[in-house]
Amino acid sequence: MSMTTVTVATVEEAKAIFLLAKQYDGGFSRHVKVDVDYATGVWMKWLENGTGIVFALKKDDRLIGGLGAIKVPDIHCGLLTAIEIFWFTNPEDRGEGLRLLDAYEKWAKISGCKRVAIIHLADSFPEVLSRIYERRGYELIESHYMREVL
Repeated sequence: MSMTTVTVATVEEAKAIFLLAKQYDGGFSRHVKVDVDYATGVWMKWLENGTGIVFALKKDDRLIGGLGAIKVPDIHCGLLTAIEIFWFTNPEDRGEGLRLLDAYEKWAKISGCKRVAIIHLADSFPEVLSRIYERRGYELIESHYMREVL
């Protein structure tokens, strides 16, 4: 019987998670481009100063996914808010990733956050993810548009 666990990622595991995230480059979303060295550098700063956390999802000690989040005061009202920055699970292990969402929400509560936010890529499983979020009490509050600067 396989065992799936969620732990707070070590620095080495965080970098391995970013390597796994490379599969999103043009695959699951045309908007996500992962520069492993850059991402590791940014997350190192957030991990060191307590702004961020990275959770590692493992099945039988094999890394299968991760979730990274930050906690910051809302710029408009100051409420401490947890914001998921990335969340993915290997395609063959879908469903197990909900454990990451559970860990994120628990961390937000323990950290004193008054709200949690989830980023939703419009071109990456939009129907499935919106159903999951809505069942958990999240509501859509904003759409985010982007274009290249020419």
